[in-house]
Amino acid sequence: MEIKFSKSFIHGFARVLDLSGTKDWPRLDNRRADYEAIRGDWENVGRTFRKEAGSLKRS
Repeated sequence: MEIKFSKSFIHGFARVLDLSGTKDWPRLDNRRADYEAIRGDWENVGRTFRKEAGSLKRS
């Protein structure tokens, strides 16, 4: 019985075994812009919750 492995399986298995830490992480130079964007997103979520909760009170 012959066992065959695809190239993608071998590549993926090799990545699991790569313990050298060669991942290229993106640089996070502009943390303030990220903070403002996330804060704006959560403000929008809060605004939506308040709006919908207000419409439930009036019903």
